[in-house]
Amino acid sequence: MVANCSPIIAMSSILCPRVRKFNEKQSRFYGAQVLLALEYLHHMNLVYRDLKPENILMDAKGYIKVTDFGFTKRVDNRTSTLCGTPEYLAPEIIQLKPYNKSVDWWAFGVLLYEFVVGQSPFSMHNRDVILMYSKICMGEMRLPSFFTAQLKNLIENLMQVEPSKRLGNAVEGSSDIKNHPWFQGVDWFVLLNQEINPPYIPTVSNIEDLSNFENFEPKSKVKSKINRHPDLFNNF
Repeated sequence: MVANCSPIIAMSSILCPRVRKFNEKQSRFYGAQVLLALEYLHHMNLVYRDLKPENILMDAKGYIKVTDFGFTKRVDNRTSTLCGTPEYLAPEIIQLKPYNKSVDWWAFGVLLYEFVVGQSPFSMHNRDVILMYSKICMGEMRLPSFFTAQLKNLIENLMQVEPSKRLGNAVEGSSDIKNHPWFQGVDWFVLLNQEINPPYIPTVSNIEDLSNFENFEPKSKVKSKINRHPDLFNNF
């Protein structure tokens, strides 16, 4: 589940603007792979801490890879570093409390929500970071009526404000999530061996094909202080 040199495209490029959101069957296929990746990292006592669509890539076969391990940290018990992407931060990170690997399961709940809805449950507040953090810490979110009962239950249990009640944080760890009714029918070994036909296979011509990525306008170059005050550095 770690990124390799295969032709890849960003999951965020698929979500927006191509399809904007997945149905639950598609979300289950991609979500199950993310679960396996987090399960492996946690088995190695690594907490990922930056789960989001931008950090999920798809290879030429239609299977995904988790990438960008800049915030990953070895944690044998607890840590308290403030880092991550605001919309995906677990309440205990925001509150500067010691936390464990269960912060990844909170973010996993946010990711599943975004897969099916097309935006995170807190994205409407992202212009007011303080308000967004308040909503996260209180667990205030609205689950759409089109969610199945199983998905609603899964997300509610993953996004428990109290870590001790959060799914995946008990003795059985990730097994409790894999055994949840929403994942019923997933053959985890077949999935791990990539023997399931993916819902989408990207068109990739070669390893350097960038046609599946969104085009971003380069940011205007900001003049440095040296350029703005050249006289100050004449004899530097």
